[in-house]
Amino acid sequence: MLIVLLMLVVLIHWQITGEYLANDNDGSAERFKSVSTEVHHVCGVQMNGAVTCWGGSNDGQATPPGGAFTLVSAGLMHTCGVRVEDGSVDCWGSNEQGQSSPPNGAFTSVSAGWVHTCAVRVDGQSNAGVPTKI
Repeated sequence: MLIVLLMLVVLIHWQITGEYLANDNDGSAERFKSVSTEVHHVCGVQMNGAVTCWGGSNDGQATPPGGAFTLVSAGLMHTCGVRVEDGSVDCWGSNEQGQSSPPNGAFTSVSAGWVHTCAVRVDGQSNAGVPTKI
């Protein structure tokens, strides 16, 4: 039982970086520099910075905006990413708990959870020395 639970935890929130290849149904392939997955959907940053998502999108969590991103993080029913041009965080999908309403500013990373999102500012500072809760 414990092994099954640990496997489930790993599968529920998986985020990797590097270069990855995903095959489309038509035999073509897309290259990704990072991928993040949650229970219902997966999002990846392509080599050109564009975000592609697939899977469930009941709340729009798999419908990314245009533009270039350095990374994305898939939450339960929302997704957030850090934009290349200014380091701002952009989120899409559910916002029932305010998890998709980031503060202004530049960030180096973002992590979307089940009903929350945290981010680290460019200067490394945040509220009380901990990551900023969005």
